[in-house]
Amino acid sequence: MAATPFEALGIDAAIEEALAPRIVLPNGGEILFEPGETLTAIDVNSRGFAGKPGSAAIELNLAAASEIARQLRLRALSGAIVVDFVRVGAEAPKLVAALRKAASADPSRVDVLGLSPLGLVELTRKRSGKSLAERLLAPRPETGPRPDAIALKALRAAIAAARARPGRAI
Repeated sequence: MAATPFEALGIDAAIEEALAPRIVLPNGGEILFEPGETLTAIDVNSRGFAGKPGSAAIELNLAAASEIARQLRLRALSGAIVVDFVRVGAEAPKLVAALRKAASADPSRVDVLGLSPLGLVELTRKRSGKSLAERLLAPRPETGPRPDAIALKALRAAIAAARARPGRAI
């Protein structure tokens, strides 16, 4: 049987990734997104990052900066955002510049404000509508997905079950 458009185009996987709180970077680091009503917190963790000795933290942070800019657009996150990078230190100006450059492709205005006294990179992103989670989930995420999202997921599961057992009842 032919794949559904959701399967063929990888839409299910893309939606799951865009709503996942963690993004694993190719070299082993990870980014944790915690959107809140008043602020979005983003944490970068090394989690076994395999970089060059002595420069692993800056390599991880630069890779994370690029992915953070992409995820902000994908997730349509906006407002006040703080990023806790791994051991910023003397590399802060290089990291802030990299994040500014990565965010420059964003159609919404992004202001990377720099490093706070706590060592967090502060930025703002202009709101241009609801976030992806607000569009796909109920108004209060802890209440779960909207009924239409549940129905579509059930329909995709039924199609997958039918394909797995052709000619049998679902």
